[in-house]
Amino acid sequence: METTVTKKIWTEKELMSLPENGYKHELINGELVMVPAGMEHENIVEYFENDTKLAWVINPEEQVILVYYSPRPDKLLAGSDILNGEDIFTGFTLPVSELFVEL
Repeated sequence: METTVTKKIWTEKELMSLPENGYKHELINGELVMVPAGMEHENIVEYFENDTKLAWVINPEEQVILVYYSPRPDKLLAGSDILNGEDIFTGFTLPVSELFVEL
């Protein structure tokens, strides 16, 4: 599964005409952001407007994590990837697979 960010100025009409394809479609500053359905991130724009530097959106059903440094997703982590705190939570690392281990 991959998050796709398309660089093009989109209109609301174009957005509304997109087919249902398993992705959530959203316009952010005229750019189309496509995220796998079920990934909730409506408040991400507001977070970054209020000086958030890093956000993680965790989807336990798909066992993936979207990493944001801005209102658009920057990385999609899964499986053997490592979630880390970058320069925000220095020293924090966690294998994504460990996050989804069922107890």
